Amino acid sequence: MAKFKVYDIFRALHIDKQAKALQDGLLDSLCRFKSKIYFSRLHLTALSNSQKPSRVLIAANISGIGNCIAATPLAQAVRIAMPNAEITFMASKGDLFDSWHIPDKIIKDKTPPAELSFDYTLIPYWGDKIHPSWLYEPRCGKVLAYKNACNKWFLKPEREYDLDIARRLGYKGGLLPEYVGIKPAELVPQGRKIITLLPCSKPDQRWEGKKWPKFHELINLITEELPDYTVCIAGLESDEIEAGFDKANVLDLRGRLSLAETAFLLKNSELAVANDSGPAHISDAAGTYTIWLFGMSCIVKNHPMNKYRILKSAEKCSPCQYTGEHENCPEPRCINSISAEKVLEEIKRFLNTNH
Repeated sequence: MAKFKVYDIFRALHIDKQAKALQDGLLDSLCRFKSKIYFSRLHLTALSNSQKPSRVLIAANISGIGNCIAATPLAQAVRIAMPNAEITFMASKGDLFDSWHIPDKIIKDKTPPAELSFDYTLIPYWGDKIHPSWLYEPRCGKVLAYKNACNKWFLKPEREYDLDIARRLGYKGGLLPEYVGIKPAELVPQGRKIITLLPCSKPDQRWEGKKWPKFHELINLITEELPDYTVCIAGLESDEIEAGFDKANVLDLRGRLSLAETAFLLKNSELAVANDSGPAHISDAAGTYTIWLFGMSCIVKNHPMNKYRILKSAEKCSPCQYTGEHENCPEPRCINSISAEKVLEEIKRFLNTNH
């Protein structure tokens, strides 16, 4: 007779889709209990008493810039829980983390150099879905990747899922701030009141529902109704936006700033308007008030941390990030339904309240 397993009760009861969230949630609780057995107090005591510092790899660059930023509280929590650890942070390309002092080493390769080995490898976002081949090498040590409850990222922000990994290594504190490096840039205008626009998104058809198509309309509205402000446009040169730059107080900086220089621009801006994207997370981590435009992506998972206003669609199919529907969506009505007039209204509301 086959050995009975706890979760077999769900199969016996013919749990349907409506109750699957409960099923997955209970299974997640069992996984958490199991991890507590593996990482017992005796094990953590042995870690802290070891004469040799633990070598920890945080592979934060498996996904995008925003995911790397969301993983920075994880690195800080590991430093608190294991103060003598040798922490290596795999970051996205660019200079956003070059001046960060929490990790002992920053590497930007997709694969750790062959000469490096680790006691622990921590896989933050998508750790349960994307498994690069090098993760199976013995040099990675114990691999920890948080398995999100219900197989969805809708229960809490991504950064808090990441922080749960540190709790498995003994961290007992709360949420820590996100980090981005800030590098002065000569191209950023000084002595002006700046509104920065971030029409950014990955060049991937799947993310069309993240791209707000009305930035050019917003530029015209801002220059007409807020003539004392300079509009700066940041992001990659490939970030598409329709014409609207033939005005004296519009500065197109796409492709001309590094990531850390973009953080400097945002730090010196009155506010920013952004698609749900990596630069939006840079703006949030830099402490800039940001108007986030959400279409198909999950607000709870990608939720900003600091000063923000969220504008989202009223479409019933939104968000569809984890339903798969966005891959076959003929027209992203969700993000398209947000009007430039509504965004301008929010800009004015913030400026009138804070000036």
